[in-house]
Amino acid sequence: MPTPAPYSPTPHPPRFLIPGCGEALSGLESLPLSDLPLPWNYLILAGQMAQNYQMVLPEHPEWLDETVDWADDDELGLATLRFLERVNEHCFPVETEIMVEDIGECAHFLAYAPLLPSGFYFWDDWTEYAEPIPFLYYLHLRAWAREHNPHEIEGMVYADVDLPDDLELGELAEVINRMVTEGCLTLPTPLEALPHLMRMVTKTSRNFWLDCSEEELGYGEWIGWDDLAVLELILDWQKASPIVEQVNLLLQWVGREVRPRLATIADILKQAHLYRQSMKDSETVLK
Repeated sequence: MPTPAPYSPTPHPPRFLIPGCGEALSGLESLPLSDLPLPWNYLILAGQMAQNYQMVLPEHPEWLDETVDWADDDELGLATLRFLERVNEHCFPVETEIMVEDIGECAHFLAYAPLLPSGFYFWDDWTEYAEPIPFLYYLHLRAWAREHNPHEIEGMVYADVDLPDDLELGELAEVINRMVTEGCLTLPTPLEALPHLMRMVTKTSRNFWLDCSEEELGYGEWIGWDDLAVLELILDWQKASPIVEQVNLLLQWVGREVRPRLATIADILKQAHLYRQSMKDSETVLK
């Protein structure tokens, strides 16, 4: 996915603001409503879409010259859907399942960006995620839960998995990568995605698309298109996209034989934990 170059605002209003007309729109604010080229509410939506295109997809100025019959609700809906599909294809994931016949919904998606991050939401029933997500979150949660809320992990005991009680999941992703680099550990496909998944579970990837969930966005304030750091989001998605694909392959792999493959992951975590302990002991001796 190429990184879009910044574009200066177009020197004339996009043609699709007025169907079949390329005249400039200067002075519209002084016209009586009866003389406007479109009903005022449709003109606002046309202007919002033009602004969105210029800001989010500046590398395709030709899309600003498309002709749209803005007074036709069906065409307005299809134009909104087309914009979202283009963002999804060329920039980053957004919701494209909209009711094109619902003008209110179209107006909402033109005003606010329906981002679709790939992170996990653990405030509801996190056991509904595919393994090994619940297993990893259980390991991440258990030290806190034992002290503050034992009921949080009741019924979620992996009795056949033997792991140290002081295992800190959040610190092991980097340890695993170091072991691989040093030749101490081999992670074949799809287990090479395990450190990435561990960071997603602990929300430490420092990547918006991997750390944030759709539910978390839904509980916050809606984000306007003009409030987005567009280039940063595009670059983050370029990094996150292959990771999401790798993680999905790992989930599918574990899902085919859950218990033995959870045991394999547990063994990797134990190796990383012991390696980390040996590193700490070596540092203590050096001091």
